[in-house]
Amino acid sequence: MLIGIGPILTIAAQPEDQGSLANKIIGIYDQARELALRWATRAEQAGFEDIADELKRAVGKADDLINQAKDKLGSGEGTEAAELARKAINTLREALLNAKEEYAPSTNLTRAKRILLSTIKRLRGLIQKLENSLRALEDRGVDVTEPRQKLERAKEMLDDATGLINEGKLKEAKEKVEGAVELVREVYSWIREHIKEVKKEIMEKRVRRIVSAAERTIEKLKNLEEWLIQHNRTEAAAKVAEARDALTQALRDFNDAVEEQNYGAAREALREMLTILRRIRQYVIEYRSQRRTSAGTGD
Repeated sequence: MLIGIGPILTIAAQPEDQGSLANKIIGIYDQARELALRWATRAEQAGFEDIADELKRAVGKADDLINQAKDKLGSGEGTEAAELARKAINTLREALLNAKEEYAPSTNLTRAKRILLSTIKRLRGLIQKLENSLRALEDRGVDVTEPRQKLERAKEMLDDATGLINEGKLKEAKEKVEGAVELVREVYSWIREHIKEVKKEIMEKRVRRIVSAAERTIEKLKNLEEWLIQHNRTEAAAKVAEARDALTQALRDFNDAVEEQNYGAAREALREMLTILRRIRQYVIEYRSQRRTSAGTGD
C-alpha cells in the first residue's frame, strides 16, 4: 500500500541541486496525496473514522506546505522550496505509516469476525438440513433423541459464539464454533449410518415381497397348468409350464446365490424374477381384456 512513497524517499536522499529536487518532489506529490485520500476513503467505509480524519488532516497540512514550496520555488528560493516539499511528503508519509499500524490489525480483526459469522451461518443451514433428516428417520420409527440433543447443544454454542463475537472475544467465539462443528459432524455420521440401515431394511422388505410373489405365482401357475391339461388345452399348458419353469429357476438361482453370499448373482436373479413376474402380469391383463372384448361382441 505504501509503494507510492518509495520513489519520493529515494529522490529526497539524492545529493543534487535543491531547486531541482523540489521540482521532482512537487512533481510526484499528487501521487502521495491520492494514496492518502484513497486510504482515508477505505478507512471511512470500514468504519474507522478516526483514521480517516487523521489522514484527511495530514493531506490538508501537506497541501499547505506544498503550496508554500511552489511559491518559494517560483521566487527562486530552491533550498526553502525543497525543505517545505520534504515536510509535505513527510507529513503524508507519517500519516500513512500510522494508519497502517492502526488499520492493519483492525482489518485482520474485522476479517476474522466475518469468517466466524460466515461459518456460523453455514452451520445453521446445515443443522436445519440435519433436523429434516432426523424427522424423516423418526417417521420411520428410529429413535433420534440423542442426535437431536446434540444439534440443540450445537445451536446453543453458535448463539454463544455470536454473542462473544459482538463482545470482541474472538478466541472464545472460535472455540464455541469448533465445538459446534464437532457436534454437527457427529450427528452427520450418525444420520449417514442410520440411513444405510433404513435403506437396507427397505431393500430386505422389497426382496421378501418379490420372493413371496414369485412363490405364490409358481403355485398358481402349477394349478393353472394342471387345469389346462385336464381340459385338453395342452398348448396353453405348455406355455404356462415354460413360464413356471423360468420363474422357478430364477428363484432357485436367487436362493443359491444368497446361500453362497454371491450378492451380485443374487441381484441378477432378482431382476430376472421381476422381469418374469411383469411379463406374466402383462399377459394376464391382456388376456382379461380380450375376454371382456369377446364377451361384449358375443363371440
